[in-house]
Amino acid sequence: MGITDLEEQFTFYASYHHNTFNKIIHILCVWPILWSALVLLEYAPIVAPESLNAITASWHPLNLAFLSAAFYSVVYIIMDKKAGSLAAIMVFACLITGQKFYFTAETSYGYPAWVLAVALHVLCWISQFIGHGAFEGRAPALLDNLIQALVMAPLFVLLEVLFMFGYRKDFQKKMWKRVEQEIAKHKGQSKKTSKRK
Repeated sequence: MGITDLEEQFTFYASYHHNTFNKIIHILCVWPILWSALVLLEYAPIVAPESLNAITASWHPLNLAFLSAAFYSVVYIIMDKKAGSLAAIMVFACLITGQKFYFTAETSYGYPAWVLAVALHVLCWISQFIGHGAFEGRAPALLDNLIQALVMAPLFVLLEVLFMFGYRKDFQKKMWKRVEQEIAKHKGQSKKTSKRK
């Protein structure tokens, strides 16, 4: 399964996020997780030669935060031109606001940016684990495929919101049929495993 195959990625991720309450928790938590991760990556040193860094240095240095944002943006645009472009804009908004927070958090809030970013990051992760345990009844997707889950999550929740406004109705119907088949397959495998015990 290729990382830019939207149908495969969506089917995988959505099969772990089918319950309405769990989806709402993820809609509220996924983008703050990405934002706080980008804040933490601001602490990483610049990783590019000075000549390359000069290209973007006027608005953001070429550090791990920038490279991560660029990676997410490119993958999202390849996956879905319209929603992916919106997601890319949102990722770079997270990058720019995260960088501003990195520079101003201690003065504004009395704590270094990393302390507040870690607190937000942990709180959102705990909320998502509760969503899986209390509502979904299935372990998070990241336990089966960490990279895939971390990359797909922000685009998935954005698509969920866009679907509410009628975005790509045919795609949505097609995907939910595939997701229901995947969930049924998982339940069948779970029953076989429990019978063996």
